Amino acid sequence: MIPNQRHLFDIPDGITYLNSAARSPLLRASVAAGKAGIARKARPWELDPEAVPAEAETVRRLFAGMIGATAEDIAVTPSTSFGAAVAARNVAVAEGQSILVPN
Repeated sequence: MIPNQRHLFDIPDGITYLNSAARSPLLRASVAAGKAGIARKARPWELDPEAVPAEAETVRRLFAGMIGATAEDIAVTPSTSFGAAVAARNVAVAEGQSILVPN
């Protein structure tokens, strides 16, 4: 049996929350990471552009591990539309065929 994990969540004493299937509370660590990400995004001029490639490689490696792929299987793009456009340009399309992209 898994020991009590209440300390990992911001659930006050006296509260028993059972609706986790519909609206799960976030882990304290997730809340902290989210706040750090928002704070970082709020001041983009302070971001180190030299760090972006290493961060992208870390994201590729971690995501690949989650889905059973390799980092080489994962593309990190600046936006979904850019990624879809790159993919569409690299697919052979015969006359009469179409590529649908999200609008």
